Amino acid sequence: MLTVCRRQDARPVGGQRQVSWHETRGSSAVDSQTVRGYRTVVTMEDAAWAGSLLLREGASGPVLWRHTVLQVLDDYESARRHDRDAVAVATGRPDLTGDVRVDASLAALAEHLAVRDGWPVPAWTTEPGRVADGWLVCAMPAMLPFAEAETPPAFRAHGVLVTSGGLARA
Repeated sequence: MLTVCRRQDARPVGGQRQVSWHETRGSSAVDSQTVRGYRTVVTMEDAAWAGSLLLREGASGPVLWRHTVLQVLDDYESARRHDRDAVAVATGRPDLTGDVRVDASLAALAEHLAVRDGWPVPAWTTEPGRVADGWLVCAMPAMLPFAEAETPPAFRAHGVLVTSGGLARA
């Protein structure tokens, strides 16, 4: 199996060969199977690329959320903790994935982090195609009342409904 990674100098994990994101992006030689279960996201751009691959595989909404939004959030928070440029993780303009749920979620996350942490909201977050029609991230419809009450403003503005636990990280 091939593990897709972002950095040219990434080390193999578990004896598997890795290629850089730059070598594989847009390549028909790498199918969506190379994303699931592996750390592939570093920036918003990477998240959109990984989301596109997962969509081709038929990934469910919760899988898309975990491997795009939550991975970017983890990388952003890690960069903040280690005094790296966290803003760079969340400000790059991602390509549209073809699924408004992913595109709206990434825009919402960038806007949410910008407002929360006091940096300018990226202009790309207001582009067409970045507002969903009330996507409930949780796969349990019974959570809708909680999500409607708890969704942060940036996510609500982008039509993404998430409970307070949906953005909580360990």
